[in-house]
Amino acid sequence: MPPHPRPEPPRPEGMAVYEEGDTVSASWRWYTWQALVTLVFSLAGLWFVATHGSDARHGPAGALVLRALLALTCAGVAYTGLARLLNRTTFTVTPEVVTVTNGPLPWRGGGTWSTLGWERVSVEKTGLESEESARYQLVVDRRGYQLRVGPAVPEAARARWLGWLLETRLRLSSEPPA
Repeated sequence: MPPHPRPEPPRPEGMAVYEEGDTVSASWRWYTWQALVTLVFSLAGLWFVATHGSDARHGPAGALVLRALLALTCAGVAYTGLARLLNRTTFTVTPEVVTVTNGPLPWRGGGTWSTLGWERVSVEKTGLESEESARYQLVVDRRGYQLRVGPAVPEAARARWLGWLLETRLRLSSEPPA
């Protein structure tokens, strides 16, 4: 247990917190206006490939492969845009487990982690060096190895608040080991 619990950092905008007994859940939507732009342009790209995508210069097989690659790329970008419009992440902490769910559209980063043996929590910056592309990952020291918990989030403040939540609810340390 940390000797002096840290004060609660400012709660990130758009984060809803629900408490019931010894369970606390933090939830937030992924929505950004850029997701709507991404979705519109990717759907326009799919429409273009479907209606104007044939190209006789590469022959029938080349045109088919090119159309399929363009359609798959546009469909993947459209799915990402739709997920960023509709999805919500819920981070639930109990004394025994931490559960992260993303939905309604399936997305990576969800799961359930046993809290047995957790000693320390920290936030690690991942991704590229620029702040626009950086992501922040919760990392827990557990019996001599590190465990990544939940999806990497794009906002440092959200990751720090979630780290604080784990610290206080599970009585973990945020200090590096001596």
